Amino acid sequence: MTRELPLTAWFCIALIIVIFVALNISLLTAWRARNQQRPPAWLQSIAQSLSAPWAEEDKHLQELSQRTARLRESQKPTAEGTPHEQN
Repeated sequence: MTRELPLTAWFCIALIIVIFVALNISLLTAWRARNQQRPPAWLQSIAQSLSAPWAEEDKHLQELSQRTARLRESQKPTAEGTPHEQN
């Protein structure tokens, strides 16, 4: 007196199993990623220096360039022939 399950029932069971397995795999992956340690700060700074060795110097040169441009702009003569006054 056993009845066979219809095709939709088998589909639902398979879907539940797939969701259950996928959830467990994602939880396991998240747990492993949480337990991995990040590299030390000194190692990260070395990697950053190797990827952009002149970054600090470029930053200072950019700041100098901007200041020079502002200074030159403030030194331009006006229509009367006198430089702008700085505030």
